[in-house]
Amino acid sequence: MSRKKRALQPLPRTHDGRRIWMWRLLPGEIPLAHQEVEAMADLADYLRDVGYVCESRPSVTIKHGAHPTMVLMFKAYPANGKEKRILGGNKS
Repeated sequence: MSRKKRALQPLPRTHDGRRIWMWRLLPGEIPLAHQEVEAMADLADYLRDVGYVCESRPSVTIKHGAHPTMVLMFKAYPANGKEKRILGGNKS
């Protein structure tokens, strides 16, 4: 099963070069621990599709309000040829 190619949206950076991934929290009573796993899975898919590799464990914070959001901050670099072959990524 192939995934649709994602439009490359540059991820914002912090002052120290970390990337920022914002993930809207799911409504209802889904535990935050599970939502964190979902957010990291979506982040890994995105990075694979755009040809990057995460090089640090993301730090996680929650922004509360009308639209609660999980904010992941991490370092990433462009995947080399071997990493691209191993990770696969979007084939389209």
